[in-house]
Amino acid sequence: MSKFSEVNKRLIAIFEEHGFSIDFEGSGATSAQDSELHEHFVSDSFRTLFYFGFKPFDDDVSAGVRFLHGLSERMIGLIAKRGDIEFLRENAELGFSDDELSKMVRAAPFAPGMEYITKAWLRETFSRLGEVFKIDIAAYSGTVAQFLTEQKSDLTVMGRVFFHLVENKNDEMPFAFLATYSTPSDTRKINHVPLKNAPYRCRVSLQRKIQSFSIPWWNETVPQGSLKAVSIGSKKRDLCFFAIT
Repeated sequence: MSKFSEVNKRLIAIFEEHGFSIDFEGSGATSAQDSELHEHFVSDSFRTLFYFGFKPFDDDVSAGVRFLHGLSERMIGLIAKRGDIEFLRENAELGFSDDELSKMVRAAPFAPGMEYITKAWLRETFSRLGEVFKIDIAAYSGTVAQFLTEQKSDLTVMGRVFFHLVENKNDEMPFAFLATYSTPSDTRKINHVPLKNAPYRCRVSLQRKIQSFSIPWWNETVPQGSLKAVSIGSKKRDLCFFAIT
């Protein structure tokens, strides 16, 4: 018996004036995964939608569910690309431009209640998704990067490099530029660290992570302190890799 004859119900999205609901379409059996997801949506629709965006979806999902998944992915991407998200955390203002919202409206699927999908509806939906993030990150003790990558390991969280104009007393040139990157502190204040320290911090972090895997041959093969960061500069980008010395 084929998969589609055994399980021929699928989740659909019903868009409403304020929000949405999730139901089943078709007759017959439902998969355990869809039944569990449906229960979560019924219990807390926007919280479930926010975390839904971290997960892959089946190719045969309905257009409405795929659209909702895409909205969640957009919110997660917006959070990950904010260079100041680590310091603003739950105080970050999260939203999209009118042009971006207009594109989303034009991409609305043919689904029950599709007439409700307007820019105002999208703003309200993204606001509710943002509130889920703010509540959860306020209660989370780790960094935003850790919070996001715990949900999806291949997410890249953007940082920010700062350029400072500083007085250069001991040189012919009166001023110089200092490049730093920011790191979080216990007091939520910005700590500026010289950019040249980044490879060292990456090396220490990488060594700790590798050692935490408890690989028996690692300490025998790679002596303590022998992992070295090597930077290669180019016109397009600066590359950093690690070499065993």
